[in-house]
Amino acid sequence: MFAVAAASLLTAASALAGPFFTSSTPKEAAPGEVVTLRAGMGVKLRTGMPLYLIRVVSAPRPHLCDGGKGYCEPTARRAPASQPYLRIGTLNVSHARGTPMAGYGVTVRYRVPARARPGRYAYVLYCRWCGRSGEGSLIAWPTTRTSPDARTIMIGTALIVQ
Repeated sequence: MFAVAAASLLTAASALAGPFFTSSTPKEAAPGEVVTLRAGMGVKLRTGMPLYLIRVVSAPRPHLCDGGKGYCEPTARRAPASQPYLRIGTLNVSHARGTPMAGYGVTVRYRVPARARPGRYAYVLYCRWCGRSGEGSLIAWPTTRTSPDARTIMIGTALIVQ
């Protein structure tokens, strides 16, 4: 389990161990264009984590867990291998510079897949070691709390495909 509150607030200056996203540019791109994503981990792992684009409407949504005390990402036994997930790369911090306090940040450059249809997209990272009971977490970014009681988490737009 990996609490979404930590995932959404985690920045490169954090001491948390989980994955983080800091920026994605440009905000709009057409299939074939290059996008730059800045992301990382709070710990240095030897293995990479699959990274995807997914339409915001289809993105996995965090849910209340631990008796309503936190949010948990959806889990999966293995990394997604088909639609609606569009594989764009791997988050690999094995050679990244950084420290546990600052995190290990990397830059991922990818081309918007030709299969991407116009619309709003979010990023999803499959973190094999972030889940419970042998399952990995599907961590979507960006996320925002939308209700005062923190019961609703929305998936935001990271990229608009033209």
